[in-house]
Amino acid sequence: MSQDSYFSPKGRIRRSTYLLRCLLLGTISVILEYLTSHSRDPGFQMVGWVVVSVLGIVNLIQFIKRLHDIDLSGWYSLLCLIPLFNIGFWLFVVLKDGVRTNNRFGTDPKNSNQEIIKRKLYTESKEASQKQYQSPQNTILKEIPSIKSSKPYEQSNAEKMSVHGRIQILNGLDKGLQFPIFGYPTAEGLITTLGRSEVLGIRARAHIRVHDCYKTVSRQQLQFIYHDGFMYVKNLSQVNPTQINDISLTSDRLRQLVPGDRIRTGELEFVYQKD
Repeated sequence: MSQDSYFSPKGRIRRSTYLLRCLLLGTISVILEYLTSHSRDPGFQMVGWVVVSVLGIVNLIQFIKRLHDIDLSGWYSLLCLIPLFNIGFWLFVVLKDGVRTNNRFGTDPKNSNQEIIKRKLYTESKEASQKQYQSPQNTILKEIPSIKSSKPYEQSNAEKMSVHGRIQILNGLDKGLQFPIFGYPTAEGLITTLGRSEVLGIRARAHIRVHDCYKTVSRQQLQFIYHDGFMYVKNLSQVNPTQINDISLTSDRLRQLVPGDRIRTGELEFVYQKD
């Protein structure tokens, strides 16, 4: 039986799906109860109450699947038997946002729609990979002041034709996606930005756009700066911190990256790779 079935307690459903199903089942139940209570036909009354009972069980199944979406066992539905407390518990289950990743009860019901959107946004840049990466232990992070130069950094012919590194997403809905790090020439070096903002024009290739579902990533989160054969990262956000191997970046300072370094910006985590 499909996990999306009305009669299967397996799987998960979103808040909106649960509320729509409650509205549908509740409306049918009210109509049947009214007709049954005003009918003089014993046979119709018996069938009507049987159908109403079945609808009640189906409604309970939807509640269990809603519990699964917030990573709670269906046994918690027994709390609804407690007077007064059951009202608050029902509101909690209905209003709480579901777990945004797969859990022990099934896949994220929001997954399919979001992945379609991301596929359109990242068509040119995503490359699936099955490799697993771990950051090196006891990595020493080199912190230096911002790079300054009297003229824009000049790319060599080799740099213009090459990618200066890649990042691979380690978690969430984008897990496994890879993005090349190109650079736009500036006074500091070849800069690639990362964030939720959309960049158009000549700088578009040097920007890694993060989908809007990652609310803990700023519109301009960080910069990758390639200079003299080394890759650096710089935090731009005043709200959402950037961490390298669980160490927060100091504002307006650069940290040198080495292959395997894990970079975290809120709920999004990725690994730096050198081509």
